[in-house]
Amino acid sequence: MLNKLKNLYESNLEMILSSGAPWSRYIIYRDILKYQQEKRLSAIKRKLIEDSKIQAVYQKLFDSHLGVPSITTQPASHKVYGSYYWRLRFLADIGLTATDFQFDEIVRQLFIHQLPEGLFTIAYRRKNKIPVTAVCVTANLVYSLAMLGYQHSRGVQAALKFILTTQRKDGGWHCDWKKQPGEKDEDALSCPSANISVIRALAVYGERYGLIIQRAIEQIFDNWNNRNANYRQCDFDVGTTLVKLRYPPHYWGCDILNVLDTLSFYPEFCENYIFDEMIQQVISRWKGKGLFKSEKSIPEWREFDFANKNSYSCWISCLICRILARVYFSAK
Repeated sequence: MLNKLKNLYESNLEMILSSGAPWSRYIIYRDILKYQQEKRLSAIKRKLIEDSKIQAVYQKLFDSHLGVPSITTQPASHKVYGSYYWRLRFLADIGLTATDFQFDEIVRQLFIHQLPEGLFTIAYRRKNKIPVTAVCVTANLVYSLAMLGYQHSRGVQAALKFILTTQRKDGGWHCDWKKQPGEKDEDALSCPSANISVIRALAVYGERYGLIIQRAIEQIFDNWNNRNANYRQCDFDVGTTLVKLRYPPHYWGCDILNVLDTLSFYPEFCENYIFDEMIQQVISRWKGKGLFKSEKSIPEWREFDFANKNSYSCWISCLICRILARVYFSAK
């Protein structure tokens, strides 16, 4: 398998570097090639910041209906891919930070509406405007905000504290209060969506939380092994969206590309046949030449190749190359 992976890896890297979008090229240089020439990296990043598509993504964060300001009245849903959750996620994923764009004001708004225990508000109950929260969405925001440069801010640290103190008996996480430690259903299975979201959030902090999330990672592999079983948590059916190559990720986070990319932050836990099987699912889509194709259309992102079904996507190929680099080629 390694020979095929290496051929795929080198071929896709070459295509991205020669003609890929600025965001894909920047991540390749920064995360895979570990480029040391600061001037060269800065020049690539400048093109990224100045790109009209990226500028548009940033500006939409301030939209009154789908941007962060919506949180004051009717928060944009995390199930809508044009909402600020996914705009922040993309800007974080492509390596932008608060030194590149002015995020302070919208981040402040998120913190103002954060609950005292650290959870972020995602909606309101209409009658009494009680905030609605979810561990998975809070963890996703922790990841995005931390990557954007707010990893040590009071709000992100409060969210982290909540996450770390609500780990369940089986080593995972769940949004249902009845399933929290000490509650009626504390022995129920953790939610794969909450688990993968927390694993990704904690990965920003390097090896610090590796042992804490080890059992949650084992559950993700378990979920994959039992994906054809009648397994359902929250409103996510593990069999429906798992294998599509797509970006942004499914809002519950358990699509194969997001799962592999998240797990690859911890290569020491990926040395098993299940991870190899998941990789095989991905590389079987490659026809021996060209980039990988998107397998999902997402209208809110149609100006990007990754959101148009059957379009060759340098970004999806970039993420796959980074997964391979982290797990298979980092020491080669």
